[in-house]
Amino acid sequence: MMACLLGVWSLTACQPKNCDEGGRDKDEEHALVVAQELSNSRVQAIEEDATGQLWIATFRGLNRYDGHAYNQYFSTGDTLGLPDNNVQSLLCDKRGRLWVATVNGVCRYTRQDNFERIPMQTSQCPQATDGLPWAHLRV
Repeated sequence: MMACLLGVWSLTACQPKNCDEGGRDKDEEHALVVAQELSNSRVQAIEEDATGQLWIATFRGLNRYDGHAYNQYFSTGDTLGLPDNNVQSLLCDKRGRLWVATVNGVCRYTRQDNFERIPMQTSQCPQATDGLPWAHLRV
């Protein structure tokens, strides 16, 4: 599914802009529909899980697309939500678990449709070349 999404994106990204006389993109209305489905249009990362669902990390929340509808996840006041709405990176490990890195911590998606926060002391974690401290975790 992710390969299909990236293929469509690459085809449209290489096409010349289709603008009207006022300089507005004729496909602008369609782009707004896509943006309304996501929590934010600034996509930081995309990951496909073991069940084929797409997880889309944005500047303002996490989105899950099951092929039919989007589900949005945000930071909440309790410990079962995301640590922060600014989701930086996603990782699906060998066991099929989805790990989520935000600017204020790391969590793991659970089968109860919530998140388990992972306590970390970043001063003890070696930094990866991409700057993410969790790249060296053994999961």
